[in-house]
Amino acid sequence: VVPASADGTNYFHKGWGFEALAPYTITGNVVVATCARLGTLCHRTTPDDYPYSQITVLGDVDVQMGQWNGQPDANQRGWISTVAGGLGTGRPYHTGIHGGQSGAEREPRAYGSIFSPKEPGGDGFTGSYSTHGSGALKLTVTGTLNVDGTVEAGATAHFYADSNGNGAGGSLDITCARLTGSGKILANGIRTGSIWDSANQAQLKPAGAPGRIAIRLTDPAATFATFGLAKIQAMGWHAGVSEITGQAQSNCYVSAGTVYLQDAKAGEKAGTIYVRDMEDTNGVNTASFTPFPSVKFKDTDAEEDFSSATLDVSSYARVKISRDVAVKTLTVSGHGTIDLNGCLLTAKRRCLVDGQPLAPGRYTAARLAEKGLPFKDTSEGEKGVLKIPGGMVLHFR
Repeated sequence: VVPASADGTNYFHKGWGFEALAPYTITGNVVVATCARLGTLCHRTTPDDYPYSQITVLGDVDVQMGQWNGQPDANQRGWISTVAGGLGTGRPYHTGIHGGQSGAEREPRAYGSIFSPKEPGGDGFTGSYSTHGSGALKLTVTGTLNVDGTVEAGATAHFYADSNGNGAGGSLDITCARLTGSGKILANGIRTGSIWDSANQAQLKPAGAPGRIAIRLTDPAATFATFGLAKIQAMGWHAGVSEITGQAQSNCYVSAGTVYLQDAKAGEKAGTIYVRDMEDTNGVNTASFTPFPSVKFKDTDAEEDFSSATLDVSSYARVKISRDVAVKTLTVSGHGTIDLNGCLLTAKRRCLVDGQPLAPGRYTAARLAEKGLPFKDTSEGEKGVLKIPGGMVLHFR
């Protein structure tokens, strides 16, 4: 336990850094000043020996802004594989995977918990260099978390920026009474570096995949509107471009990660899962997708139950259903699309497409597409179904 100073506040000043090697409790308020860092462990060589950083603050946390921003930081603290291919690919010349994955991946490979993310970002590899992903931070604040700077676990770039794939974003699992401030909470993808695409004879700039964010508010009066959903991001990167032809390359795009938000009124695992991407200005992303549910990180991990949660797919995000799954509410808008992938997707309460409710029933992707709705089925046989049960729903006020 770290004791507070005389005025009850713990100051992390410019140039200071704090990395928890074990679960840490800090009594009193915390101020993370400009250029100070409250962060995570350095990278490890395998994901199995990676303990994520757990910090509990018995008070308020103020992440101050400035030219470089204060940063509770999980950036570049993931793991570096010692074998070409790393997690999930088994081949060279790849970008890191975590909450999202690149268009070069044909099967669901994005991994980790959506409700309680704690895994590091996967590595990127080009055959010569390995790029570690971001780390994982669990931050519990009994009071207000005020973010005027940045809380970040975004995708990472290797220092040889022109010769490698990039590492993936990590995990941010935050619990606080209230969330305020003018800053951002990020686990976005990134595009830097380049690889040679021998099939197309082009130099490509691949993107590192985004990570995962989960935030819980414990004050019954607190809402996420105070901080703003737009400032909480785990977006992919739609910018895979050939340096030679100047044309966009769909297989270099990476899909969105996940943001799970839960206020005190929602109940555990009854919040909203947001899958949002950056605008696809090139209009050619036909490959990258976000698997839902994600792949288990370890065989011993339990499958997550989403039946009380809302799944919100928007802003050009592309979600591919990976197994039969039920959610309470499904909303699709802003050029978001859902690939049923031969699975049964059940919206127990309702389904909204661009704000309009879909009537109860069983729908194939073909039937939905005939209605001009953003659903498809890329599986062999196209036997996927969207199910919306009938029945009366009573609302008490």
